[in-house]
Amino acid sequence: NEYAKDIFHNNLLNSKSHINYLSKVRKFNSDTINFFELGSSSNYNTIQNKLLNKFELKDLILSGLFNKNKISKIFFMNRIMVPIVNLQNKTLGFGGRVIDESLPKYINTSETKVFKKKQILFNEKVLNKHSTDKLLLVEGYFDVIKLYQHGFKNCVAPLGTAINHEKLIELTKKGFEVIVCLDGDLAGRNATIRLMNNLLSSENFELGVKFVLLPRNYDPDQLLDSNLQDQLNKLIDSPLNIEQLIEKYLEKYNSSNNVDERFKASKILKNLLNTIANKDLKKILTDFFHSHYFNNNKTKISQSNSKKNQI
Repeated sequence: NEYAKDIFHNNLLNSKSHINYLSKVRKFNSDTINFFELGSSSNYNTIQNKLLNKFELKDLILSGLFNKNKISKIFFMNRIMVPIVNLQNKTLGFGGRVIDESLPKYINTSETKVFKKKQILFNEKVLNKHSTDKLLLVEGYFDVIKLYQHGFKNCVAPLGTAINHEKLIELTKKGFEVIVCLDGDLAGRNATIRLMNNLLSSENFELGVKFVLLPRNYDPDQLLDSNLQDQLNKLIDSPLNIEQLIEKYLEKYNSSNNVDERFKASKILKNLLNTIANKDLKKILTDFFHSHYFNNNKTKISQSNSKKNQI
């Protein structure tokens, strides 16, 4: 994989379309491209021959660089290549992105003995530096790269769409405050709520994970390109803790004067509190919401019913 990384990186100079995409569409400067050693798998037949001249086919298959089928060919064809390295700065695999409309848009190295997607974060080598205890988790590696270019050095991303909540809990045990900053579209919102539920259902969760809710339909990359870095800074500097996120989640029900909607919110909250696996955390959050939410909600429902009776 180290040898392949160098080939892909050097090959970037041979792909005008990939260089244009990185520099003009993504707006990455040359320092950023070189820091992350971004590459290209255009001219993939040439790259394939170089790899076959250097290594045995079985080893290329085991590394994830070649397909496992009968006609074994290079796995990544005509894609922008993003090396995925571990804490020791060793290349474990790659992410590959097309720049046209073909699907899938993103692919990663297949699972191997050393490449376990759930256990790896993109740019996790920053965990060694400890320049700050805050760690920003975003959706994709291009978000990480753009944020790095704008001064956000402690950024990581999961590989694939699913976030391993146990990995985040592990980071909090090591002293990191993990700030989750997913996209502001519907998929990002749903992923945030799903992650919140997974964290609460783990006995190992003891807080330490906070959340940023981006403006609707924005991702970090778009905010930076829209000259809204100050807004992004403010959001990251004031992340939501778990109870604030729950309150935000229930806002859509509580903003209504409809009794049915408020009842639905109370039911959702009760179910959520019942799923908390850590007993101490369950007591703390249950007490918090009983004093700050349920009593307040009962008052509002009573007032709403009173107004109905007046009518």
